[in-house]
Amino acid sequence: FPLVSISIFKWFAGISTKLPKKVVKLFLIPILSPLYRTLNNNNSSDELKSFAEEVIEIIKKSLSKQYHTEFISAVNQIRKTINETRQQRKVKRKNQALLDPSIYSKIKQNRSRRNQAKRKRKSIENRNKSHRLSIKVSQNFDDNNHLNSRDTIF
Repeated sequence: FPLVSISIFKWFAGISTKLPKKVVKLFLIPILSPLYRTLNNNNSSDELKSFAEEVIEIIKKSLSKQYHTEFISAVNQIRKTINETRQQRKVKRKNQALLDPSIYSKIKQNRSRRNQAKRKRKSIENRNKSHRLSIKVSQNFDDNNHLNSRDTIF
């Protein structure tokens, strides 16, 4: 997916620089939506996020100051739409608990199983790690049976 996203983002940048500014203004929301979602997605790689930022800057620079307000209003509209969608999903999940408790209980059980498996996996990982402090002393002593200054104790 990152290669496809990068190709699409490159296309967005190219189109925004080659098309007339009036045409780019009409397509700001469809162009900026995937870029904005990529920036705010925790699962996106840092490389993809930085590339999305670069493309947004290219689009912003390709538009003149005359269309700067349209750019800002498009970003705000995208942000508002995404937040509304998230809020609707949240309300839907809460309503599902009231409307159909059996489905909600299955969801909770699955969540509990995932958390339990995660705790078990972490405890196994921690069990395999050595928590003891190991002391390493080199055998390089001087004539008076003192450690040399270059030797360290850890």
